[in-house]
Amino acid sequence: MLSSLRDNIVTFVYGRERILLAPHHVAVDSRGRILIVDPDIRAVHVLGNGDSFRIAGGAQRRLRLPGGVAVDAANNIYIADSERGLVLVYAPDGKFLRYIGKRGNESLFHSPTAIAIDRDSGRLFLLDPPRHLLFVLDLEGNILKRVGRPRPHALGKVRGETILMDLGTPTEIAVGNKELVVVDAANSRVHVMDLECNPLAQFTPGQSVADGIGLGVDLTGNIYVSSARDSHIGIYGRDGRQLGSFGRPGIEIGEFDSPAGLWIDGTNRLYVGDTNNGRIQVFQLSQNVGAAKETALSPRE
Repeated sequence: MLSSLRDNIVTFVYGRERILLAPHHVAVDSRGRILIVDPDIRAVHVLGNGDSFRIAGGAQRRLRLPGGVAVDAANNIYIADSERGLVLVYAPDGKFLRYIGKRGNESLFHSPTAIAIDRDSGRLFLLDPPRHLLFVLDLEGNILKRVGRPRPHALGKVRGETILMDLGTPTEIAVGNKELVVVDAANSRVHVMDLECNPLAQFTPGQSVADGIGLGVDLTGNIYVSSARDSHIGIYGRDGRQLGSFGRPGIEIGEFDSPAGLWIDGTNRLYVGDTNNGRIQVFQLSQNVGAAKETALSPRE
């Protein structure tokens, strides 16, 4: 049923062409449109009510290799380009607006993989794993803070406060419940901070964070961590206590094959980038911690 629904959505957007290949990062804007990063075909899909399009990337295009995706309060689209070391900003209709991180022929970032936006404060959070840094920027691209352990020779090159923290290859980030959550892959742990990047807690989840994972925060502050290796989703309190889990390997509803991206919207709907199954699964999170009810979006939605 879900496969048929997926095909209907793809046909609705793109005609006869089936184009959703291996979705990774996911985001949802205030219009309810789903933004899906599909790096295997170097594209970002924007799916909505008669307002759908694709931002195509590739060697000869402005966008080379899309990584993370985020949306601001005005529904502008921010895409981290892991190959060019930049963030590209597009209007809600897909028109290119500007670069973030571009200085002449150079970029400020090495290989950004994940981004998040706090829509209330208008702050952009960006992870640069090869440099073991978290950057905090305003939406015009001005660097406000760097979190991690930057090399001494780099401290004077860009402005902004430096907050020292032991980050090793940070790979995923999520904003929710007025908190910031970051996966520290090299140290196999999850950091919880306030939106000023002050540390609040950290824990080691009961699953590997070394491989590709997804990360989300629900309306009550529970943290969702997907495992690409084990194809399930663990649910944790901010103290690291595991509250539940769901999913298993497979192709049926509620089953996954290497889930890589998570997003939780303002109605507590959980969107899962079910990467190797080539689909997005949507769950309505219940009020009972650890429970999830499978739902499906029709093309009208």
